[in-house]
Amino acid sequence: MRSLLLLVALAPVLALAEAPEPGAAPPEAAPAAAPELPPPPPPGEAEATPAQAAQAAVPGDLPAPPPPPSSDAPWPRFGLRLEAGAPDGAVAALLFRPVPWLRLSAGPAWNYLGWGVQVGAGWTPIRWAISPTVNVDYGHYFDANATKLTDRFGSDTAKIEPLLRRVGYDYLSGQIGLEFGSQRGFAFYLRGGLSYFWTTIRGANESIANNADPGDPTVTVADPKIRAVIPSVKLGFQVFF
Repeated sequence: MRSLLLLVALAPVLALAEAPEPGAAPPEAAPAAAPELPPPPPPGEAEATPAQAAQAAVPGDLPAPPPPPSSDAPWPRFGLRLEAGAPDGAVAALLFRPVPWLRLSAGPAWNYLGWGVQVGAGWTPIRWAISPTVNVDYGHYFDANATKLTDRFGSDTAKIEPLLRRVGYDYLSGQIGLEFGSQRGFAFYLRGGLSYFWTTIRGANESIANNADPGDPTVTVADPKIRAVIPSVKLGFQVFF
């Protein structure tokens, strides 16, 4: 009982001892831990941009594609051309480009009757995806036997066969056209113009003799020459490598 009365009497004294003195500063709270910052880059190295940091964070990133060739890159010098037309026939030619705007070509030709050769030159003033061209070609077809075509002339083929045993011709063509595609790689084209065509019809004397009646006077003629200007057109494709 005495102990309880003693605690009740001392309670106000203990409360005053624990209360802060007037004017005293309140107790300071413990400082919060500062966030950790990444270490600065070594001297001489630039700090990475956010885009570079994001790209570096992506694992397994594929390498960037190679840049397209610049306009200053060297033009391919050699190529191959395949074309068909009239009076050219079918032509397979090698291409050589000494300068970007000039192309030279040469190769064999075939016109169903026989073989020939063709040489030419082309001028390309503008080299875009659609490029205008100016071309000049000379072709020669060697004499070939065309008697396999006599079935189309009916029963009198024997009278004209001498004219078909040696058939050949020459031509000189001037054409303008358009090329669609890359001037550094693959392109196809369409051209049109005029051709100067000339040939010699051989076997005229034999043909006249086959058509003459007995007792007719003998007639001797020189092999006639034919010259004409005819339309020309061709379609083909080319590739440079």
